[in-house]
Amino acid sequence: MNRASKALAEEITSLINKKQEGGYWDFKLEWHDNKAELLHDIICLANNMENRDAYLIFGVEDKTCQIIGINEDNSRNRLNTVRVVNFLRDKKFVGGIRPMARVETIDIEGKDLDILIIENSRYTPFRLSQDFKYKSKKSNDKDKERTVKANNVYTRIQDTNTPINETADPDKEEKLWRKRFHIDEPAYNRAMYYLENPEDWEKAERDSSDSYIATDELRYPGLKLHRPAWDDSYYYRYAPEYSIEFTSYCSGTNNRHFLCLLFPDPTGTLRDVVVKASNQTVYKYFYLDLDGAKARLIYPRSDVIDFNGNPFDRAFIMSYVVKGSFECIVNEFLIEKQKPDRIYSYIKKWKDYVIQFESEYEKDEFKKYIVNKYNKAMYDQETQNTNDIRLSEKIPFISSDLLKYHNRVYKDAQVLMREYETWRNSLNAH
Repeated sequence: MNRASKALAEEITSLINKKQEGGYWDFKLEWHDNKAELLHDIICLANNMENRDAYLIFGVEDKTCQIIGINEDNSRNRLNTVRVVNFLRDKKFVGGIRPMARVETIDIEGKDLDILIIENSRYTPFRLSQDFKYKSKKSNDKDKERTVKANNVYTRIQDTNTPINETADPDKEEKLWRKRFHIDEPAYNRAMYYLENPEDWEKAERDSSDSYIATDELRYPGLKLHRPAWDDSYYYRYAPEYSIEFTSYCSGTNNRHFLCLLFPDPTGTLRDVVVKASNQTVYKYFYLDLDGAKARLIYPRSDVIDFNGNPFDRAFIMSYVVKGSFECIVNEFLIEKQKPDRIYSYIKKWKDYVIQFESEYEKDEFKKYIVNKYNKAMYDQETQNTNDIRLSEKIPFISSDLLKYHNRVYKDAQVLMREYETWRNSLNAH
């Protein structure tokens, strides 16, 4: 059992031990015979009030919470992830926006349980645009035709779903809409949401009237030292108190990255990017000013992969971002504001050396893969078979030691990108 399955099994065991159903989990002895009831359960859990992933747990008796497991006696209507995805894809949802769901099978007490995981989403409330009717193949009254109604809002409160022939109370529906528009979320989360739509951000007019750094009226009457006036600032059209500024200065101790050295003009540097809400900083990081300010892209994160037990002797320095992170969102914002076609070659070069992980979990799994595979001899061999940074001119203010460090990180990036592609391909093959 891998780490993700183990964590899921521990969480499901904890829910079963509560001996009751709850706001984001529901026990079922077996998979639904009536597909309208399955769809109703999925929508209720997708619109849960807990703002988190939800679970339909198959193989547990709902009244006693006893673990029965999925076996030959109760597996007739069993679905896997592909069939669940296809089932949802065929249904008519408002705006074509439907819940994301997958099936995981775990072992608890030697018995298989199917867990239908309905992923948390901000696109609530999920609603059908067309009635879905289904008559069970069973003939008894309990399983007569069911209809999931178009435009009804279904949710789950504690252990109870909104009845299939009703709609949620107005206050519950309001909460789901507020979730969609991030109204109740912290400024950090709202800023991320707003930045995902670069077309809704307007460029701010520059005002250098209050941008001076310092004055000394006694020694230099009337003298003001101004910051450079080429900072770029944008504000969100529908909430102007949110802004993002790509500054012309760097607050970091190291103002370069090896990517800056790979272009005809190698004097590119790091600069600050600042996101504010009501003039309060909610996010601050760095972007790369590349090739004489011809392109701007986000500064990648760095992580040390210590396969040797001594990071000061030999270790990889990995350049990466995680999809969905603030860094990735700001990078996409930068790309859109510069026009992707115009800076295509810079984007390609950046992607050649910066690993884009699907999740933090994937990053951790890849690091484990490298730790298990590498030793000092293999590291030396692989890094020797990579390119070095070749500069056409000497760069002012960069020492030979710093250049040596950047070259090392550049070589690490080449090896790790090859390893990542090999690792992903091997996972996909299975």
